[in-house]
Amino acid sequence: MEKGLYMSDEPLISILVPIYNIVDYVEKCINSIIMQSYQRIEIILVDDGSTDGSSDICDRYKKKDSRIKVIHKENGGLVSARKAGAEMATGDYILNVDGDDWIEQDRIEHAVCAIKRDPVDIVYLDGISKDRQSGSFCIKSSKNIAGTYRGTQLTTEIVQLFIQKKCFKREMGFGIFCYCVKRELYKINQSLVKDTISQGEDQLLVYFLLTSGDSITIIDSPTYHYVERTSSLSFISNHSEYHGIAEIYKCMKKRNIEFENKKELDELIVFYVVRQLLVCDYYIFQDSKYHYLYPYTKVEQGERIIVYGAGQFGRRLVDSIEKNKEYQLVAWVDKNTSMNDRVVSVNKIKEFIFDHIIIAIVDYDLAYEIRDEIARLGISHTKIAMMDSNVICEENLPERFLKMLK
Repeated sequence: MEKGLYMSDEPLISILVPIYNIVDYVEKCINSIIMQSYQRIEIILVDDGSTDGSSDICDRYKKKDSRIKVIHKENGGLVSARKAGAEMATGDYILNVDGDDWIEQDRIEHAVCAIKRDPVDIVYLDGISKDRQSGSFCIKSSKNIAGTYRGTQLTTEIVQLFIQKKCFKREMGFGIFCYCVKRELYKINQSLVKDTISQGEDQLLVYFLLTSGDSITIIDSPTYHYVERTSSLSFISNHSEYHGIAEIYKCMKKRNIEFENKKELDELIVFYVVRQLLVCDYYIFQDSKYHYLYPYTKVEQGERIIVYGAGQFGRRLVDSIEKNKEYQLVAWVDKNTSMNDRVVSVNKIKEFIFDHIIIAIVDYDLAYEIRDEIARLGISHTKIAMMDSNVICEENLPERFLKMLK
């Protein structure tokens, strides 16, 4: 499609961009949207009370491009910002782009091509690139899931691509920025997410959409760049987020009541909740009900352990182990030693005396790749501890968390 040319009957896409104190990133984000090959878009910049100059950038871009609308509001969090943007939106479909991320030039065109073939409720754009200081890498489904799904397929097949009974395999992303959604369907379901939820708000919204929409098309489009920042909200541990995760769990269970496969859906969402708790703050699993390092049933109290993984979960786990003193941490390793100055190269594993090496990775496929990599270094499989999916069930959730559900 030639840039700047479109038929008047082609779909209008509303792009919601929540912005809060990201002055170093927001211009790249806005520029990437303005330069889309598909031009029939409206860009809604929602300034959620920024104090760092982001507000001025929004106003400056509004003067440059008539497709840009700006909302300035008091800080109310990501959910409230998205609600404000959705209320202003006039497009046929809504697509989100976080203000510190950016998109490739043909992302909107990919979504529109799918919509023109079949005007489904939801288009899922499979694949994102995670941009780190050390480089960028692409994450997408490990199998071919492209196609159109309708009716009960959304709750019997699609939800099981979103959440699976493995630790923690998923074929579809949690981020709402992967989903292009009919405006009214989006607005209805976004309104059901409480403004106070700040950990897992995307996942709850996507779950609502998948269990209320009638059709979805999945296309291959790894055109979204997620910029990882150590100062971003997702990297900050906050014990109050337990309550938000509990609220999400209750909302999901309430939604499941209307489906014939309620029991199966209830079992699936426990896996989601455990994953969220692990990356939020592992300390909640330091519970007397476990005689092992949950969910690593191989690892008993008092053992000498190596933790492999310096990502969110790895950092939470190391911090909790050192505070609790029930296990002896002898080393913390990762391929990427720049993640933390205490992390040493995985190639040094054989220099340490240990009982088990824990794979502290919440991505199922990556965890098993790492297991095989460690085995190739000469470490016995018996000394490699993987998460045990058999212990992930509601009754095994931490007691402190179960009390929040009452």
